[in-house]
Amino acid sequence: MTILPLLMLLLIALVISSFISRVLPAAVPRPLVQIAMGALIGISPTLRIALDPELFFLLFIPPLLFFDGWRIPNKDLLEDRAINLQLALGLVFLTVLGIGWFVHWLIPGIPLSVAFAFAAVVSPTDAISVASTIDNLPLPRRSLRILTSESLLNDATGLVCLRFAVAATLTGTFSFSTVLLNFIWIAAGGIVIGLLSALIIARACNWLTLRVGEEPGVQVVISLLIPFIAYSLAEAARCSGILAAVCAGLAMSYVEADGKGLAATRVQRTSVWETIRFTINGMVFVMLGEQLPQLMAAADSALYAVGERHLRWGIAYVLVIYVALLLIRGLWLLVVLPREVLWPEQPNSWRPWRRSSWQGQPLQPDSLRQWAAMTVGSPRGAITLAGAMTLPYALPNGAAFPGRDVVILLAMGIILVSLIATGLALPVLLREAKPAVTTDGEEENLARVFSARAALNAIARMERDLKMKGEYNDTHGDALAELQQLYSTVIEDQSRSGLDAEQGRVSASIEKDLRVAVIKAERDAIFELLRAERINSEVADKLVRELDLLQTHHDEK
Repeated sequence: MTILPLLMLLLIALVISSFISRVLPAAVPRPLVQIAMGALIGISPTLRIALDPELFFLLFIPPLLFFDGWRIPNKDLLEDRAINLQLALGLVFLTVLGIGWFVHWLIPGIPLSVAFAFAAVVSPTDAISVASTIDNLPLPRRSLRILTSESLLNDATGLVCLRFAVAATLTGTFSFSTVLLNFIWIAAGGIVIGLLSALIIARACNWLTLRVGEEPGVQVVISLLIPFIAYSLAEAARCSGILAAVCAGLAMSYVEADGKGLAATRVQRTSVWETIRFTINGMVFVMLGEQLPQLMAAADSALYAVGERHLRWGIAYVLVIYVALLLIRGLWLLVVLPREVLWPEQPNSWRPWRRSSWQGQPLQPDSLRQWAAMTVGSPRGAITLAGAMTLPYALPNGAAFPGRDVVILLAMGIILVSLIATGLALPVLLREAKPAVTTDGEEENLARVFSARAALNAIARMERDLKMKGEYNDTHGDALAELQQLYSTVIEDQSRSGLDAEQGRVSASIEKDLRVAVIKAERDAIFELLRAERINSEVADKLVRELDLLQTHHDEK
């Protein structure tokens, strides 16, 4: 099958899986449905996809990580930087060492360096899989942001470890000092190149738009190019392209904070990137499922190559390795998580293990469920598949890369088991949990009051300027008075909400429902005029878009 019909087939499978996932129970993550749809395609011998690992990695991974870095709250990332580093660095290194030795002991036919490569590809959690499995679950906000930040940052660490493990397999040598220096160069270079790429491109665009004007479509295309430019430059400098893509996304959030871009640019860019993120991530899982029948068909021969005889041993290995991953993760979480996450009611405790062992206080059920949820809430996904698929086919001497097929098979099994376990376990663990109280509402009130006061000051300046120029008239006075009343009401409402948070939330909910109902009535009236041919489609499109943006704003509140 040629590329265009195959691409259309994959997109159709993506659309169908999205509809199916919406009618299935919440315990079934969307990636599992997408994998199943891909497997249905892969059953047919005429619909096979010949994956080029390098091309697959270049096309899919940089934009996904770039957008995740762009949208992650930088304030939260900085507040939890110590925990994030301990999870993104410490946990990944511990997993690579522990799982690498364990897999080599479990399957002696897999060389130690290849076992480390396998451990490197299964060590990172997947940001998209995490988001899809914990969405709408009553997990406290701090736990959510730790899981999200970890899944974004540990990708780079795992893939850097993979590079060193593959290099050790190809050369047959390993030097700790060389690896350490190379790691520093790869990590630091990727961070610097990613940040500089985004900042330089953004500043150049701002300089040009100040002189020739801004066109939203061009700005959207530039934002699409940034992750590929950052990734390519970093790889050309033999640094981490993954870290470069992530850091370019982080830099974009700071660039956006200057607020100089057009509103139309932000709206279009967000819509385009959300669509690309959904499409690329879904395509990854559909393609993963498409490869599954081929891997299963070759499973016996892959296992035979490392000294095993039957597929059931492969299934057993996947389950045992996944349990080992959970044990390492669970123990590390007990060591590094701060008291506020698992024991918010104990402000004087420092580390969970110190609280339970030194003070002799048993773990409470809520704390156990929270710890178990953060342990199991670590599904693998696109990065694991992409990393496994990029393993070389052959050694420098022409011999086949040892254990490549079984590594891909085991990695695929870990992805499936982790998604199933996360989808089934989290709803049970969090069934009686209540989300922790957050300060988001307070920050939102602060922002609304602050911006409303800025608007009132701007109204006062405009009135003063108009009077000084002699252009002030009754029409200006009526319009400015109406705006003053609007923003004064906002300040009054938010102040009242701050005094009574629950009453404020109820009032805001009622106001939102009423505003949305009014907007829908306006939109229905416009469509009625369009159907009666009393207005043309251009006028209708303009007015409906304005109303759609208003409703989108209220829906997000």
